[in-house]
Amino acid sequence: MNVSLRQLEVFMAVAAHRNVTRAAAALGITQPAVTRTIAEVEGEVGLALFERSPRGMALTEAGRVVERRARGIRTELRLAGEELAALRGGKGGRLVFGATPVAAADLVPLAAARLLRSRPDLSVQIIQARRRR
Repeated sequence: MNVSLRQLEVFMAVAAHRNVTRAAAALGITQPAVTRTIAEVEGEVGLALFERSPRGMALTEAGRVVERRARGIRTELRLAGEELAALRGGKGGRLVFGATPVAAADLVPLAAARLLRSRPDLSVQIIQARRRR
């Protein structure tokens, strides 16, 4: 499935409002643009995502699948934004230690623990070097 984030945003608005006109108003775009985007997404998916009726639009089974996955994508994007904001603020990040077997067993864990006491926002990984033959 090759659907853009913008197309997913439009899909989610229609799913939330159950109405193309209200979704368009919420997004600040035209109703024909919303209709066209939904048709593009349905064409890409190969299935109808909405049941259309005079009372509005209801998700089909395929639509519920896309909605569930789109919610997950939204969550991941929000979390990525939070992580990036932390990095911009000098917090968070990842530190990888590479060490010999002895250092990886004794010295590096002690150093990492000390570092994490002052920087609990860091993610620390210890990689033990392989012995050469």
